[in-house]
Amino acid sequence: MVETAREREDKYDVDLEFVLPSFDGVLPHRGAAEDRVVRLRSIYYDTATLALLDRGITLRRREGDVDNGWQLKVPGIDDRTEISVPLTESDTVPAELAELVSGIARGLTLTPVVDMRTQRRVLRTVDDAGTLVVEIADDMVDSTRLGTTKGRSERSWREVEVELGTATEDDASGIGECLIAAGAKPAGRVTKLERALNLASMRENTHRGKRTAKEIVAEYVAAQADAIFAGDVALRRGLAPIHDTRVATRRLRSILRTFDPLFDGAQAGRLADELRWYAAMLGEVRDRQVQRSRQLDAVRALPDELVLGPVIARIDNHLAGEEAEHLRVLREEMAGERYLNLLETLALWEHLPEFASDFDDGERKVVRHCAERASRKARKRLRRAVAGKSDAVALHRARKAAKRARYAAEAATPVLGERAAAALIQRHKRVQRILGEHQDTVVSRTLIRRLASIAGTATGENGFTYGLLYEREQFAAQRAERKIVRRLK
Repeated sequence: MVETAREREDKYDVDLEFVLPSFDGVLPHRGAAEDRVVRLRSIYYDTATLALLDRGITLRRREGDVDNGWQLKVPGIDDRTEISVPLTESDTVPAELAELVSGIARGLTLTPVVDMRTQRRVLRTVDDAGTLVVEIADDMVDSTRLGTTKGRSERSWREVEVELGTATEDDASGIGECLIAAGAKPAGRVTKLERALNLASMRENTHRGKRTAKEIVAEYVAAQADAIFAGDVALRRGLAPIHDTRVATRRLRSILRTFDPLFDGAQAGRLADELRWYAAMLGEVRDRQVQRSRQLDAVRALPDELVLGPVIARIDNHLAGEEAEHLRVLREEMAGERYLNLLETLALWEHLPEFASDFDDGERKVVRHCAERASRKARKRLRRAVAGKSDAVALHRARKAAKRARYAAEAATPVLGERAAAALIQRHKRVQRILGEHQDTVVSRTLIRRLASIAGTATGENGFTYGLLYEREQFAAQRAERKIVRRLK
């Protein structure tokens, strides 16, 4: 049985002689309090390249007085999610957890990397239902690095963790103030595994001072690759990060195209092709999600007397079925060699993009030039599209150019300056939003015609309501066209 729990915790570094303070008047009083000592043993697993740790993911087999089981911790924006399965007799990672990180591991074996033993004093408050309110864990840790490639090494330290259950952030602040007053220091987001391996946080930005052109672009590339990997884990967990993952693929493809003078053309082209392939599969799922929400909202906004027949059921079933089928195809491909090869290429580009051999790293002006060129191209395409009497294909091309210009300005912010970059981003974002609405009407009208033709020949259904929906989309398209023309005046 797989269990999932959201984890919110703060960590503090303390000396071995640190005395845990009294938390009287600080711990929330919402039930019973516990104070006990437990002993834990955790075997951490990763690939030989520490691919999981590189993503802020930890996987361990824990046994001891409490908290037994296999535990996978996946980072979020403000917290982490712990996914756990019961302890097994085997020391092989359970299949359900191995599958969740298969894209991150990319075919490499998950093996023990650290053996960690912890003596933990636990101060714990639970409510009347037994639900955790807050837990303060004072840990004395002894760790041994496993494996033969780099030899064995041992490390010991002490730290305090404050894990929030139903407690508030104000509760956590009060506890933190007590700990700091007693001599503790906030530890940031460095994990126990990073400490055991004697590594600084692998996720901290180490840039200092004025960055080179390569560093600026490489940072943006790395951010998009990281988002794609995060989407991989979320998809395997059964979540729906389709939109964010698709946007990351678009951003990366745009950078490869917009900043083409910086990259090795052949290598960048191959990566862009594979990103396009992956984005197309994501797009098939996302398009159904968007249209399903859009059309169901439109029908519900109509007066009841204008909804003739099972229109909501028809739209819902049709689009839900198509979405499920495209999601099935996506998941199948994610288990295939082509997708895993894409992830392998992304991992390489994330750490060392394939820059052109003759590119001068000191030429920050090239970054500015590429971003400004993208903006000029976007404006030119928009003028041509409007001059062509709002041709749908031309407007869609103008929308894609606006996206590329927006993403280029995002990447080039360190060169353009915060204010100038923000102005460009907002300008292109507004155009993108208006033209996106227009493109949605193009897709919607095609869908509505198809559904109307099916309903028109089905018993108990007719095309009346679909005609109203089609007319609504026509008005929306005309409204978007007027908005975009006004923006050019």
